[in-house]
Amino acid sequence: MNKKDRWRFAILVVLVMGCFSVLVVRLANLQVRGGDDYGEIASRNMTKTIYERGSRGEILDVNGSRLAYDKKIYNVEFYRTPSSGKEQNAAYSKAIWEVIQTVEAVGVEVDFDFWLQPNEDGTWRFDTGTTDESVAARREEMFRGNFYCTSRDVNEIYDWLCENYQINAIDADWPEEEKLTLEDKLQVLGVWQEMQMNAFNSEPIVIAKDIPYGTMIELETRMISLDGMSISVENQRVYPRGTLACHILGYTGLIQSETQMQDYLAKGYMRSDTVGLDGVENTMEEWLTPNSSLRQGYSVVEVDRSGRRIRELERVEPSDGNTVRLTIQSDLQAVTEQALEDVINYIRDEEEKRLQNSTWLEQNREELLEYQASEREINLAQNGAIVVLDMECRLLAMASYPDYDPNLFILGMDEAQYQRTMLDERNPLFNNAIQAADTPGSVFKMCTALAALSNGYLTLTEEIDDEGSFTLYDTSSTAPKCWTNYPSRHQNQTIVQGLQNSCNYFFYTIASRMGADGELLHEFASQLGLTSKTNIDLPGEAQSIVGCQNSLYDPSQPISGTSQDTWIPYLVQQSLKEHLRNIGVEYNINYSDERLDQCIKALMDMAYNTEQGADMQTWIRAARIILMEELGMTTEMVYRAPIMSPITEYLNEIKWGGSQTIMTAIGQSITMTTPIAMARYMAAIANGGYVYDVQIIDSIIAPGGEVINEFEPTLINDLSDEIGEYLPSIKLGLEGVVDDGGTAESYFSNWKYRNEIAAKTGTAEKSELDVESNSWMVAMAPYDDPEIVVVVYVPNGLSGAMSSYAIQDVVEYYLDSKVEDTELILPAPNAFAQ
Repeated sequence: MNKKDRWRFAILVVLVMGCFSVLVVRLANLQVRGGDDYGEIASRNMTKTIYERGSRGEILDVNGSRLAYDKKIYNVEFYRTPSSGKEQNAAYSKAIWEVIQTVEAVGVEVDFDFWLQPNEDGTWRFDTGTTDESVAARREEMFRGNFYCTSRDVNEIYDWLCENYQINAIDADWPEEEKLTLEDKLQVLGVWQEMQMNAFNSEPIVIAKDIPYGTMIELETRMISLDGMSISVENQRVYPRGTLACHILGYTGLIQSETQMQDYLAKGYMRSDTVGLDGVENTMEEWLTPNSSLRQGYSVVEVDRSGRRIRELERVEPSDGNTVRLTIQSDLQAVTEQALEDVINYIRDEEEKRLQNSTWLEQNREELLEYQASEREINLAQNGAIVVLDMECRLLAMASYPDYDPNLFILGMDEAQYQRTMLDERNPLFNNAIQAADTPGSVFKMCTALAALSNGYLTLTEEIDDEGSFTLYDTSSTAPKCWTNYPSRHQNQTIVQGLQNSCNYFFYTIASRMGADGELLHEFASQLGLTSKTNIDLPGEAQSIVGCQNSLYDPSQPISGTSQDTWIPYLVQQSLKEHLRNIGVEYNINYSDERLDQCIKALMDMAYNTEQGADMQTWIRAARIILMEELGMTTEMVYRAPIMSPITEYLNEIKWGGSQTIMTAIGQSITMTTPIAMARYMAAIANGGYVYDVQIIDSIIAPGGEVINEFEPTLINDLSDEIGEYLPSIKLGLEGVVDDGGTAESYFSNWKYRNEIAAKTGTAEKSELDVESNSWMVAMAPYDDPEIVVVVYVPNGLSGAMSSYAIQDVVEYYLDSKVEDTELILPAPNAFAQ
């Protein structure tokens, strides 16, 4: 390297060293001189990710009327930054009190129950809002743990909390007469309790919900002095028409179980998110929700040590849920609900008149004495359902009574509302239209008729006479007979008159022809949709039952009320177990539960497998063998009548026979149907033999307005070829029900649409008292080309014809609306005149 190059290198080294020295000095300045300032800023400011939700999707009726939607509400939130110390608590407590004063001045309550309460003598006690000692102990433990006072005496905790959270600093410089009362201080401590109990969530708590817009603006302007406070915007569910369609819509709320919680968390929900708990809100949750990870948004914000936002660093907008359009018509729904309430009140009034009628009291004297002796109450009409379907089983209206207001589950209930909604013995939350399965009575007779006609056991022209008692299966004095007695017995009846007169003898006769086992009738009922769910998109639908051997006892299923169609097998099992155990006691033999269960199962299966019509001795011989093999009974024991007679009596309860089959034919025995299944069955009769699932969802609409899913009717069975030729006669019989001489003639004689309807009444007996019978009525309209079917169900409703007025109200509104629509379409007179 020459001399000139060495100088250049030396200059370069000096420059580099100079720059490095400047950097060292600046770094020292940052660390030493500015360390305190920057450290304070660093401890004061931090980032926070806030997850955001869009709005839950709306629920509309078929015409676009809003039935459920979200509205924006403003809440006051409080958050204590974990890094803040005791010295910051004074500012927090003052902010809490200022917010309480501000929002309560406009009627918004801040109501947190503080679990520490004073006694009259000045001592303190825990009052955690429960009478359950174990729950109270757990809550006290939580309280002490969250407030870090596990070992403090209960009488010391209040003063210690006031000092720790600087409660006394709130009014330290106030005049004596303006200082906080004890109740005021407990209210502030209640907020602190809520904060501490939720500290693990690292989320703010809401201390004032749905404040007025003006109050929100006022607090926003003061927010810089309200440490820990912020305004949040939340979506609140609104059901604008109150109780209308409540059993269809359902309601929303917090996640109810840990199992559900895990499912929702896997989809991106937070523990505090609201979900649909009932109705369409529940079944359409996936479409409606804004809470899933696919639709969530978030913002990353910088906050100071008091929790106030400094600036937004990042933001992803949330997406709203989809809109669900239903098939129901709101106006028709309202008419249907009113019709149901009115008819129940009408029937109840008529029943109470009977209870005061001396003739009725005398006629039912023995039964009433039995009720009185057993302290059994007489059940009168108090609830019910109506279902309206079109010909492809789209649900147009569905009412269940009593109803409830789903808004109460959002806004909260006072004591009176809680009593009326949650504790009413009529169970307003129960959807009678889909969850109540009950004895249908004569509305089942069309099924019996079609089964006999389509299988060759009856012709359209054959005539059957009522001969009094039907003695094929029962020759005793209690043999079944028609509801009308000699000399007014029904004579010369074809299927048309049989339906018009609702003649029981007619249907006993054709049912017996189809077989004592009832299998053919059961199979045909299944084809008409009466033994399966309708698959309506609502939770909790019950399944209808039509009587047959497997409905009475199915040996392939466990013997329990939840596995069998009825509780009868379980009751028989328990009766047999008690009887056999008593025998063991008598003979000083201890039978284990396992041996008893095995023996009883063998006995019940034997009864099931024994051929129809086998004599009792066949049963007894088979039962003796089982008792000797399974329980080791001696020959002497199994030949004793006190041992064997009860066993055969119990087993007979699970053995199907001809007597049950003919009662099933008229909608009695163990047959139980839901109103929604009855409506589907009626629609199949009205539409020519097409059985559909019931549809309640019309379409799904994206937030931008695009229809992303249109639902179509689902055909599950086509019986048109099998029953189509018989349906005109069935309809003619149903027309006769409301015509002269029909079972509902007196209710329809002056009704303007009498000639536009075909109907059937059903009076299902449930006891010896007529007031406890179920009232069913089904109808189709207009008669010539049916568009709707209507089913009315009122348990303990006296008689089927009593529901006539509800049928009239619904059908009349529907047909009137058609006339009005036609008038709107037609041009005015002379509109085209030149």
